[in-house]
Amino acid sequence: MVIALFGADSYRRSEKAKELVAAYRAKYEHADLFSVDLEDDMEGWNSAKDFLRQPSMFVDSKVLLVREPASVTEKEWEEALRESVRAKGVVVLLSSKENPADAFPFLGEKGVERQEFAELEGRLLEVFVLREAKARGITFAPDALRFFLAYLSSLELRSARASAELDRILLAKFAAPVTRADMELLTAWLPAEDIYRGLDSIHMGKSPGERLVALERLLGGYDAARIFNTLAYAVHGPSALALAAYDIAIKSGRLEYEEALVDFSMSPSNSSGVTRAEFFLRDVI
Repeated sequence: MVIALFGADSYRRSEKAKELVAAYRAKYEHADLFSVDLEDDMEGWNSAKDFLRQPSMFVDSKVLLVREPASVTEKEWEEALRESVRAKGVVVLLSSKENPADAFPFLGEKGVERQEFAELEGRLLEVFVLREAKARGITFAPDALRFFLAYLSSLELRSARASAELDRILLAKFAAPVTRADMELLTAWLPAEDIYRGLDSIHMGKSPGERLVALERLLGGYDAARIFNTLAYAVHGPSALALAAYDIAIKSGRLEYEEALVDFSMSPSNSSGVTRAEFFLRDVI
């Protein structure tokens, strides 16, 4: 029997493989298990092949777990897998990023069980998060859940990140339900639409302290170059002149983007004067 687990979501794939191995061990008192990752050990197929073909006189069943089976395309390896499809007392679990049937077409035929684990999105991501949260005794305020789902949707390996973040929430011991403010504190991330509100605070904040707080929050979720360039398009007048001077200093290697943003935010009045930026501009006029 061959079961193929494949897809970009390595976390859920791994969890499913563990679940199946545990089930077979519970079912067969004397099950023999062998595991190999052919991406890390391309010669391990020989040991896996021998495990499959050696007589099983003293065990009820044999379970072979192979990660990235298509890393090896040797004919003998393909034949060993083909024989396993209908072999009695043998279970082969294949776990890979890509569909192994692309390399071994017979794995797409009848007799092979297949399950795909694509990256979660939309409602499927929400269901996963709520199920994992419930298992940990975590509840979310509606806006906190929306924020968390938007944050996860901006990442790769979402199920793994969701699990890790939920564990962090548990350790943080937030009061129930978890609020959006809790999530913002934990992730230091802002949704795309919030970058413009953050830029307004950097540009028009009442005090340098307020502007620096807004900048720190933006830097937690965005690259400094992106913040700088977006800000440059958003301002005008003396502030635009200041950012032009900072841009010259950055491109000449005299400043980093983050340094320029901090200096701009600390200016006594970055909406009406240019302060330190004047010196960079005077140097090139």
